[in-house]
Amino acid sequence: MSVTQLIHALPAPVRARLEAARISAADLAPALGWPDEDAVLLAGSTASELATAASDLDFLVLREADEPIELLAASRGLPAGAFQASSLIDRILTLVHGVEIDVWVVSAPRLARLAGVLAASIGEDGTIHSLPGLQYLEQKLLCRLHEAIVLQGAATVERWWERLRVAHLPVFLTASLLVEAWSYLEDAVSIAQPRPAGGLGSPLGGFLAARAAAERLVHAAFTAAGVIGWDLRYAELNRRRLQREGGVPPAVLADLEPLLFPAPPAGEREAAAREYADLVLDHTARLVGEMRARPMMAPALAFLRSFGRGRWQLDVGFLEG
Repeated sequence: MSVTQLIHALPAPVRARLEAARISAADLAPALGWPDEDAVLLAGSTASELATAASDLDFLVLREADEPIELLAASRGLPAGAFQASSLIDRILTLVHGVEIDVWVVSAPRLARLAGVLAASIGEDGTIHSLPGLQYLEQKLLCRLHEAIVLQGAATVERWWERLRVAHLPVFLTASLLVEAWSYLEDAVSIAQPRPAGGLGSPLGGFLAARAAAERLVHAAFTAAGVIGWDLRYAELNRRRLQREGGVPPAVLADLEPLLFPAPPAGEREAAAREYADLVLDHTARLVGEMRARPMMAPALAFLRSFGRGRWQLDVGFLEG
């Protein structure tokens, strides 16, 4: 596929932005000209219609071959400062007529280890055998793959969706986030207690742990509803999106503000930290209840029940409800 054809495959708002900046196919060729066997996808906020006029244009390239990014950049006439190398993902970062183009380049050899971890953890039918310990870039890559718009190489993308269990990402990511939330809530309770009672005597630490649990809970609620992301910057916009699409968003999303921006602890700080932790736990119980009405979440609930037996000091009896 030529770069011109690639541009025609972009959503209309992205094409309009390129036209307004007078960016041609020749301008984009060093970053977006790839052989037909490579897959090219539009990713990030632009793919999910959350971009602003100042947003980067994010792309993802999946390649079967692995080649050092410095050699790729040199062969494309890109300067040394236009790329970043890492062990999993290489990036091409270039400014074209004032528009930043951010291209993630990922090769099959580098993804093989991640594919093996996911295949061992998640069955082809979505059954969760164990939770994969995803690193930040691994999770972000999977989220981008789930949300991206395929511009070139659909067959390549389909192969990698299967290898990386991308179709099941909402299920095992929701389970992972809830496990993290409950871990933080247990810390919230124990850290806030005085040392003679077995804690660390840090009510503020307990409050902060409960805040971290609230973030994971909100993230889990979006994921259970099918909105996949890796941070909460777009929480309000995604909540509006769910409401606009006519679905029934999880109830926890109606309480974003008190969950994420609670009043700071005052007076008896240990009691305030425990009260906040209890609020977050109550909301996790509500989310688990709502997940039962979402058939796709059945594997997540099955895993959480099995994983949770005898593990938590918290009262998570709602898992068996």
